[in-house]
Amino acid sequence: MHASAQSSNLLRRVVLPVITIVLGLAAFGQQPKQVLTNETITKMVKGGFTDEVIVALIESSDTDFDVSLGGLTTLKEAGVSGRVMEAMLKAETRKRQAPPAAPEPAAQPVARPVASAQPTAPQQVMTPGPGLAGGANSYLQQMMSMAMGGGMGGTLDMSQLPPVNLISGDARQAVRPSVAQIANTQTKGDGMPGPGSAALGMLKDLGMQSLSFAAISGGGMMAGPAAGMAMGMMGGMGRHHGPPKVTSVWALPGAHAACALPNNSPRFEMQYADLLGIDPDAYEPMIVRLVNSKDNWRLVGATKTVMGQMDNEAYEKVTEVRVPVKIEKQGRGQAQFEPAQPLEPGEYGVVLRAIHPGKRSKGSLGGPAEKTVFFSVWDFSIGSDALSKNQ
Repeated sequence: MHASAQSSNLLRRVVLPVITIVLGLAAFGQQPKQVLTNETITKMVKGGFTDEVIVALIESSDTDFDVSLGGLTTLKEAGVSGRVMEAMLKAETRKRQAPPAAPEPAAQPVARPVASAQPTAPQQVMTPGPGLAGGANSYLQQMMSMAMGGGMGGTLDMSQLPPVNLISGDARQAVRPSVAQIANTQTKGDGMPGPGSAALGMLKDLGMQSLSFAAISGGGMMAGPAAGMAMGMMGGMGRHHGPPKVTSVWALPGAHAACALPNNSPRFEMQYADLLGIDPDAYEPMIVRLVNSKDNWRLVGATKTVMGQMDNEAYEKVTEVRVPVKIEKQGRGQAQFEPAQPLEPGEYGVVLRAIHPGKRSKGSLGGPAEKTVFFSVWDFSIGSDALSKNQ
């Protein structure tokens, strides 16, 4: 009887508490994981949490952010920093790019012989431009590595590249993008002609200079050795007159695009409705003529900047040789377009630009999304033997 009482006491003192703890842990594990929203982030900012803490929480939590232009503008007005909004954009991008969950394994049916399916013809894909032998993503990764190695903050967001297709009858061919590199010139940046007829002359003059191009970081600044030299010059001048105004020019490597089109009236389509941080109603695709430099670069455009950086004003006042195009909107953020007149032999590129740059910049975040789109060019060549599609 005494032994039975001791056994009962041991059960109450040891076993029952252990069971209680196990049940409690099981209940805790069944609680739904907290999902971060825009409201959560706003409350944390107003509560005085640092950007480092908020970014770390975003990276380790489930999220359901509103990253539309309206949602991001509201966050900006609430005092949320660009660094935090960039982390929110990346979190939503990861969700979109995540592979779908594997379905539950189903019972295996009885094997029956079936006729083998005919293999589908591989999709024709245009080859990338110079420097893109490993594909657009490979080149962007190289650029990001260069940007980080140059000590400059931020990276280009490789998810912000809308698909562009060349339309030929019922067939579509994917056009791969190239990403421009940037250089500061000796020109002071006065008298920028904009995208009008005088742009060709200015870019030809810039193409006669010896320019040192470097990769572009997410902050819109040069990366690598050129960045260090530019920043050093800024530091030396800042004590007296501040950073100088210069003309920044961006270009693609190589004298010719790897993609040569067979006709001089190509028709393209671009889908840019789902780019995070981009309002598709404020943008439209355009065609620009690229200007060859004396040292085998193809100049895309130029703008007036403060040495070593580019702000919203720089993206508004752009000098480019824009080709008149005919655009047919297929829907919000989806358009088909072609040159209004057959193209002359030369180098060209499809770009995505703000329709009204000044109005766009008022609600602009100026983040990696816009900069990656701005410096992406779907380049192609028109040879002297190209025919009009109407012939």
